[in-house]
Amino acid sequence: MRRDFAFFIIAVTLFVFVILPSISAEILLGQSKYLYNVGDSFIINVTLIPGVATDGFMTSKLICPNGDVEIYRSFYSLNSNEQKVVDLSILFGNSLLGDLVGNCYVNVLYGNDDVKSRDFIITKDIDISLNIVGASFDPGKEINVKGSAKKKNGQLVEGFVEAKIEGLNQSIFASTIGGNFNFTIPLSGNVKSGNYGLEVRVYEKDSLGVIMNEGSAGAIIKITQVVEKIDIAIDSQEITPGNVLIYKLLLFDQAGLEVGEDASIVVYRPNGNIYSKKLVKSGEFVQIPIALNTTPGYWNIEGIWEGMETRRSFYVKEIENASMNIENQTLIISNVGNVPYRKTLEIFIGNDNELKEINLDVGETKKYRVSAKDGEYEIRISDGLLERNLGKNYLTGNAVDIREVGSQSNTSMKLVIWIIILLILVFVAFNLYRKIKKNSYLGREPSMPNSSVKEKTSSYEDVAGKLEGTIISGKKELLTVIVLKIKNLPELLTSENNALPAIERAIQKAKDTKGRVYEQGEYKTIILSPSFMGGEEVIGKGLTLAEDIRIIIEEYNKYYALKINYGIGMHNGEMIIEKNKEGKIKFTAVGGTTLLAKRASDRAQNCVYLTEIVHRKMLGKIKSEKISNEGFWKLNQILRRDEHKDFINKFMKKQSDERARKAGFVK
Repeated sequence: MRRDFAFFIIAVTLFVFVILPSISAEILLGQSKYLYNVGDSFIINVTLIPGVATDGFMTSKLICPNGDVEIYRSFYSLNSNEQKVVDLSILFGNSLLGDLVGNCYVNVLYGNDDVKSRDFIITKDIDISLNIVGASFDPGKEINVKGSAKKKNGQLVEGFVEAKIEGLNQSIFASTIGGNFNFTIPLSGNVKSGNYGLEVRVYEKDSLGVIMNEGSAGAIIKITQVVEKIDIAIDSQEITPGNVLIYKLLLFDQAGLEVGEDASIVVYRPNGNIYSKKLVKSGEFVQIPIALNTTPGYWNIEGIWEGMETRRSFYVKEIENASMNIENQTLIISNVGNVPYRKTLEIFIGNDNELKEINLDVGETKKYRVSAKDGEYEIRISDGLLERNLGKNYLTGNAVDIREVGSQSNTSMKLVIWIIILLILVFVAFNLYRKIKKNSYLGREPSMPNSSVKEKTSSYEDVAGKLEGTIISGKKELLTVIVLKIKNLPELLTSENNALPAIERAIQKAKDTKGRVYEQGEYKTIILSPSFMGGEEVIGKGLTLAEDIRIIIEEYNKYYALKINYGIGMHNGEMIIEKNKEGKIKFTAVGGTTLLAKRASDRAQNCVYLTEIVHRKMLGKIKSEKISNEGFWKLNQILRRDEHKDFINKFMKKQSDERARKAGFVK
């Protein structure tokens, strides 16, 4: 019994481990590829060989790290050892895979047996190779991008390309043909300089428009900084000598941002000569000290950077100033301004006063010997606007006198010359008398024909000098004084031009208005008196005349390269009018009547300046603007201009006249 039982156990064991497996189903799988992209076809042969008759479903699953999906199910009824080959063909599309990617395998189950395929990779990746033409790019240019795209499975991509430059909000769309792409990215002209990231994305879609595979690649794009504008900033358009002008050179790139580079600066004087050259850093402040004797006028600062230029002007104001002090009875006056110092000074020596005409060029100094009866005197000097007290000084002499040092010999020499001339004239007259006396005449004495002699216009010195003959009348009147200053008269006189006829026309306009005209070099002084104008109120006539003179000169300046540089000053003040029995007239200013008008013309630059009293009297009838620190008003417009309008119309009509053409008012 025990022997039989042992034999039974051995028989059962052999059946389970040897005979039973030999009658089970056998599954054979073909080889799969190593890698698949989404959209590829998965094809594998499955061979079923059941050991016993088997009825059931053959199922197959795709198993990946992030999930699985059934890819095949079919019912087969097979006899023992019957062979069945199943072609398993699956499209790895989006609808099947979803998010299944990575190292995957296929598991096949039939009957009591299942088989696992070898591992393979499912991926969505695309490899991109970029080729950017150029290393850096200027604003306003194009970036040319070339490249190729392959899927991981080695197939060329027939898809789409999207390129973006980070920070520029630019996107470019293109397509791949045969795996290659080529496109350009335009840059705007004002793009900021710097490094930008370029990202290129390539992708392909399925028939439903869903992205199957994609890849991206990046590169760094360098946009260069290009200087497109150069400018100069200054802290003031006008500067008074004795101060410092501050400026800085500015360079701007394509985006309007400042660029720090070295650039050349050239400073020009008003006459065009170079004052200084230097290399400066853009954006940094630079100082130009303006000394007291700096030449007045429009200076220019020129900035130069790699062929680009800019120019900025600033105006150095005129400073008419002099230093005055007295040492050992010597009055020392030095021009410390930047224009010639030409003033009539009233010098007070105690209770006495003397007028002295001072003419000093820039930097010039003159000395005057001051004398008076022995004693201590307080000395004050007034120029009509400012009075200076030089303190008390001990003076000696016989009388109050102010004489330029070194002028005594000149005066003596002039006196000797005049004595010699007088002696010669006396000798000639005496001989002529003797000769006439010796001759006898028969017949009647011939009558002298009537003749008219044109009175010569007095100069400014004649106006201020003594009037010969006995004064038969005199009175004080409120007059209007207009001074026309031709500031470049020497230049006009030394060249052929039509400026002088234009100036003469302006003077003739004053004479036609019954004004008295006195010429002294570059100054033309016009006096309007109610006595000579039928009792009319002369301040309004003066305004119209001043504006007419300005228009005549400006009309000339409009057509000719050589300009008339002028200034017109107008004042209303008192004068004493004296007349002798020969009918000659003398005007004597009271206070600073002519001096103020003259000073206004000095300050005016191709315009009309009014004194405070004229501006106050004509309020509501003119438009004017205050000139700071000068005490003058610039005339901009006369509100009631009916008469002046007629003059302008007549003046413009005469431009076609041959006489006007010869005078130089027509091109």
